[in-house]
Order: sequence, then C-alpha cells, then structure tokens
Amino acid sequence: MDRVGSLLESRTGLVFPGGRRALLERAVATWLDATGSSPGAVALELLAEPAGAAWDRLATLVTVGETYFFRHREQFLALRQLALPLLTEARRNVHAPVLRAWSAGCSSGEEAYSLAMLFEDVLPDRARWQVRVVGTDIDAEALERARAGLYGRWAFRASGDERARWFRAGPGGEQIDGRIRDLVTFERHNLADPAATSPAALGGPADVVVCRNVTIYMSPDATRSVVARLFDALAPGGWLLVGPVEPSTELYQQFVPHHVDGITLYQRPLDERPRRVPHPVAASMTSAPIAPPVVAPPVAGPQPVDPAPRATVVDPRTLVDEARALADAGRLDDALARCRLALARDRRLVGGYVLLATIAEARGDLEGACHAFGRAGYLEPGDPVTQFRLGLLEWRRGRTTKARGRLRATLTLLDGLPDERLLDERDGLTVARVRTVATTLLV
Repeated sequence: MDRVGSLLESRTGLVFPGGRRALLERAVATWLDATGSSPGAVALELLAEPAGAAWDRLATLVTVGETYFFRHREQFLALRQLALPLLTEARRNVHAPVLRAWSAGCSSGEEAYSLAMLFEDVLPDRARWQVRVVGTDIDAEALERARAGLYGRWAFRASGDERARWFRAGPGGEQIDGRIRDLVTFERHNLADPAATSPAALGGPADVVVCRNVTIYMSPDATRSVVARLFDALAPGGWLLVGPVEPSTELYQQFVPHHVDGITLYQRPLDERPRRVPHPVAASMTSAPIAPPVVAPPVAGPQPVDPAPRATVVDPRTLVDEARALADAGRLDDALARCRLALARDRRLVGGYVLLATIAEARGDLEGACHAFGRAGYLEPGDPVTQFRLGLLEWRRGRTTKARGRLRATLTLLDGLPDERLLDERDGLTVARVRTVATTLLV
C-alpha cells in the first residue's frame, strides 16, 4: 500500500495522510477484487505502465468526484460582479472578442457547464463573442459522463432557475441544452504532470481558470507547481478562482488578490514585472501531516495470491462510500438502497445517516432529511455541521423556532474554533463560512 501511495503521489500529486489512507486502501481493495490480481502484480503493472488502463482505473477510484451545478454559488456571483465586467470592458472595441475559460479538475462537468451558463447570461452583445470553455480531469470515466451531458437530481442541489432554462427531460435524467453543451470541450489532463501545458482546446491563454477543491488533496510541492502552471496558463489580467478552503497566502503571491463579499479572486498582473515565486508550503498548512514517500524494494514479479478465502461481509463504511459514488453519478435510487443496507448492518454509522439525509434533501424530502440528520445529531451531538444543516432544513420548512435553536447550538459548538478550520472537506465548509451564515439568519 505504501508503494502504490508513493507511485500515485509521484505521478498525480495526490497524497493519502490520516483519514485519506482509508480511501487508498478501499480503492486498491476494490481494484484487487475486480481484477483478481495480487498486490505484487498490481505494483508491477503500475511500474510498467506510466499511462494505461491500470492507472486510469486507479485514478477513478481514488479521486473525489464531489461536484454539482453552481457549487459555492457565491463564487460565481463574485466572478459575475467583478471579473467579467472588467474582461468585457477591456475588449469592448475588439472585433469578434474571445472569452476562454478553463475548469481544471472538472470531474463530471457540472462546473464547466456552470461557467458556460454564466457567460451566456452576462456577456453583453453575446452574438459578437466566441466563448470557449474547456473542462479537464484525470478521471477518464468522469469525463465520459461530462461529455454525455446527462444529469440526475443530485447534480442540481444548489442550482437556481438554470435547471428549468437549460435542461430538458431525457432518458434517465436531465439533458443539457445543446446551446450550452456546444460551448464546452472536455480533455483528459493531469495537473501534476510537469510536462502538461494548458489544454489545447482553449486555443490561447485563459481569461478565467477555476481550480477548486483539487490541490487540497495534493502534496505541498505538487500544489506549488500546479499554482505556478495555472499562473502561466492565464493571459495577463486573467482571473483564477480556487476553492474556499485552499491556502491563500504564500501560494498566490504572484497574483493580485481582489475581495468581493468575503470571496477572494486572484488576478494575473497586467504588467510584465517579474513575479515572485512562492516558497514551499509548510506541512502545517495541510489538513494532516504528509508522510514522506516510502521507498520500497523493487518488485521482482507477481506475488502469490493468499489462498485464504476473501471475507464475504462488506464493511458498512465501504457500502456508504459506494452509495456516495452512486449518488455522485446521479443514481439516487441505487445510492439510497446501498445506504440503507449499510445502516442495517451498523445502526450507529453517522456517515450513513448524513448521506441518507443529503439524498433525501436532493429528492425534495425535507422531512426525511431532517429525520436522518436528527439521527446523526443524536449519535454525534458535538458535530456543528449536523446542527447547522438541521437548522437550514428547519428554516426551509418554515419552522423558524426550531431552526434558530439549531443555529444557536451551531454557534456554541463553533466557539473558540479558528475561522480557517475545515469542517466538511467534500463541501468546503469552513468555520468562518458556517459562522457567517448562522449569524446572518439569526439577526
């Protein structure tokens, strides 16, 4: 396992410290079960094939594919209010102006399509503009889903009226409108590859690069290199948008920061002054210490398969992970069944109830979501995220007294915690963000 982790870090920048180690172990176990290979044979295959089916499959299994349309809508609003007016004003007198945007780490495409919908809405004299949006990811399977442009209800859990405007009912989900789909191209791309340049489909330097919740899974050195390459991919005056929980000090010294309602956008300077190269990020800035790569002896050849039979009972936590992957793919009914199976095997599985609540909310079942979150809160009463989400749900149901009680409980649990602390890695919830929303609703 150490050998596979070291190989993944060297080729993708991904690291697996602390709690993420379990993700690596489950991914490799799933791979072994599917192929019938021994661990030694797997390591040999990875060493022999820098780019092949083995790597493609492993990249899919270890990549966090959490995304949905207009995720962190406040960031899209900041782009609309600040970056896009400046970009369009600068090209007002250009014949047939071009706007190029790169969604780096786009997973199944929701972010790239969200950018296209935003541009379609806000560009003045839209008919004059050529719009090019390119979505890239290391996960080939996710890119195939992106190209299909077919999404289930799970993908719309943060969208506004875009679903009604730009989607039509299709076989097995909602099909994106051809007008938006034609604006977006998808390419396979490894951000951590030193030889990788910006996507060819852009046709020139990017005006906007969005790279959110990608580098938080990478080593500090890989993150530093990725940020430098994103800087180089931007046109002078272009804009970079990163996730709300990614470090924002040393890494982005070469950019000019702009702040809009608590959101930070980074702009490549218009002048040609030499940029400062950021120092390596300290290990303390990551969510957990990064272990040094493990140097293992070369694998001589396939190792014998353990003759002992594999266990037939699947760990309930693995079932929850499988349910989440099904939900991310839009298969809510299958995800619900898998989640219920996990809870039938372990009634105290907090993560199972949280996922059950999220699925219920995506299906419009607010009462069921409250019930499931309530179970999670009972099992883990000190979790501020559960209290916060219960408060938001009660608010949506019009039960303001209960909502206020939950939100006050949230603020009590957050008391003394630093603003930058990450509470929910998958959704990018920080202490500051939760505290701000709860306080606003209680005013």
